[in-house]
Amino acid sequence: MTIEQLSRLATFGSTWAALAVGHNIADHVFGQSDHQAANKGAPTAEDVAAGASPRRGWGACLAHVGQYHLVMAVLLALVRLFVPMPLSVTGASAEARALANHWRDLAVEQIGELRRHKNLTAHLDRLIHHLQPGPVRDRLLAWAGTGQYLP
Repeated sequence: MTIEQLSRLATFGSTWAALAVGHNIADHVFGQSDHQAANKGAPTAEDVAAGASPRRGWGACLAHVGQYHLVMAVLLALVRLFVPMPLSVTGASAEARALANHWRDLAVEQIGELRRHKNLTAHLDRLIHHLQPGPVRDRLLAWAGTGQYLP
């Protein structure tokens, strides 16, 4: 086993541990308010027939997903600070946009990562208006504006 392979295994292990712990923290402690938990569900067919919007719950769900991923990103950043291993995460929209300016010069793996970000954020513009103003909405707006520059 080479040192590079060992480094990849250690990076995977520390990242997996952070994400496993992070999931519980993000889903049950910091990543979801009581309001989001109570209101993120889709309406029943009877509710829709009675006049409820079929999109009811999207705003609460999107807010929860945004907060969840913010908590996960913070935990991964902590892993990166205290476990000096090569984590490749384009966590900031500004960073992704800067990389996109010269994407043809990037490694295939980085191009793939930028494309994954583009795919993940492709429909944000249709959902953001359901969110209340705040830092999660602002961060998602930044990502929504970044997609056009990604490969």
